[in-house]
Amino acid sequence: MNTVTRNLLRPDTPSSDVMRRPIRDILAVVTSTAPWARSARVGVHLAARWDSALSACLVVPALHGFAAAAECDAVGRHGESSIAAKETAGAADFTLFAQRHGIAETHWVVASTNMVRTLRELGTWHDLAILEHDIVEPDGPLESLFDALLACRIPCLVLSPACDPAPQFARIAIEWNGSIEAIRAMHAALPLLLEASEVHLLGNSLCGSWHDGAGMACFDPVDYLARRGVSVIVHDIRADSPAVGEALLEQSGRVRAELLVVDAYAPASQRERICGDVTRHALMHADIPVLMHH
Repeated sequence: MNTVTRNLLRPDTPSSDVMRRPIRDILAVVTSTAPWARSARVGVHLAARWDSALSACLVVPALHGFAAAAECDAVGRHGESSIAAKETAGAADFTLFAQRHGIAETHWVVASTNMVRTLRELGTWHDLAILEHDIVEPDGPLESLFDALLACRIPCLVLSPACDPAPQFARIAIEWNGSIEAIRAMHAALPLLLEASEVHLLGNSLCGSWHDGAGMACFDPVDYLARRGVSVIVHDIRADSPAVGEALLEQSGRVRAELLVVDAYAPASQRERICGDVTRHALMHADIPVLMHH
């Protein structure tokens, strides 16, 4: 792997029309309440930081495995009274927990169907979803988690097991391959990028360039971020197909990134399959939180 680095300093005065895009509605997918799951604690931290509304969705143990809809419906029919009880008790506990951190607007819901459907429906009401990597059991299907992230259609922050409950994300690494998905992921990360002290753009030469196949020049991501007051260090990662994901995580570790921003693919072409494999590798093996957007 070869790495080429270039640095663009943060402008002293960002353009006056550049406004920080607040994330108004955050969704935390919660797996436990005593103690509160990492997703709830990180959600509270970010909601307080951005003055956002915070929702929590409790995923009952029977649904952790991302079961099929028919199976989940059966679970729901036999556990309606239990879910109703969790709705009532959990709402009061969550409101108190959030209010202690200065959050005024909260919402509590208990999932009664599979995670793909749950995230698809709740995603329409929110700007960011937070969930834990190990929401899937150790021997559970990672592909089901990936399907749920794609169905959500909003940025998803997937927390690593060792994630700080009050993360600062001072150093952020962004996977870049010139794709529409990569642009969306970078755009979704802007509120965090604007607060970071270091931003590293990890260019993936294998998956694409900063120009599309028709020859139309895309926005230069370095220039785009600089105009918004974000300092960027660019690393050109050159690796063979099977090693791209590993190289991405290796470089993230070298720059001591606290967050990795990646795109999320529903592969249709060979190029998308390669990039999708990179995304899955990051999701499986990253020891830092991963922000994904499809």
